[in-house]
Amino acid sequence: MNSEIEKVLSSNEKIIWEGKPQAFPYLVSKFVFLFVFFVLYSSVTYNPDTQNYENAGPFAIMLGIFLFIVLFIYNFLFYKKIHYAITDKRVILQKGIIGTDFESVDFDKINSIKIDIGIIDKVLGKNSGTIMLDSGRTKSTRDSNGYSTVVTDYHQLQFIDDAYNVFEKLKTVSTDVKADIKFPNALRPGNNPGYKTEIK
Repeated sequence: MNSEIEKVLSSNEKIIWEGKPQAFPYLVSKFVFLFVFFVLYSSVTYNPDTQNYENAGPFAIMLGIFLFIVLFIYNFLFYKKIHYAITDKRVILQKGIIGTDFESVDFDKINSIKIDIGIIDKVLGKNSGTIMLDSGRTKSTRDSNGYSTVVTDYHQLQFIDDAYNVFEKLKTVSTDVKADIKFPNALRPGNNPGYKTEIK
């Protein structure tokens, strides 16, 4: 499955779940964007002499096809590298094209977890869905009037198999780890054991 996640695991860290996006929904989601880009690009072109949009010529259409193919190959290569893992310490996201990059989200940094089942999941996926992690990471967007808005930039496990079960597993592990961090078992009084965690 092209996973290299074991390279970044700690010596006492164990993987609870691992997987990658389902190929068909993931690539189709990118294909829809590419198709719209190609149609818009190859349909009209801007003529600076007349300052109007005109029908694209053969060269513009061929360039659009070339860009479409290049972007599709790019997304395919990117897909081959994507891999996700949930361990007993964190969530790891592997990505890249030539080299391999890793992104790590510690459980104590996760503010909330959401699941999204979109139309592509319903129509093309096999029980797939996207899990979204809010770790406080944000990005700024600017509207046409120049106003800037800060929005949550989610870490995403896209189009994964059995999304609801993975979602429940992730919530359970995240809660258990956070409880162990705040209330270590060794510090709990004997007559009040507190939250009993059980990570499997």
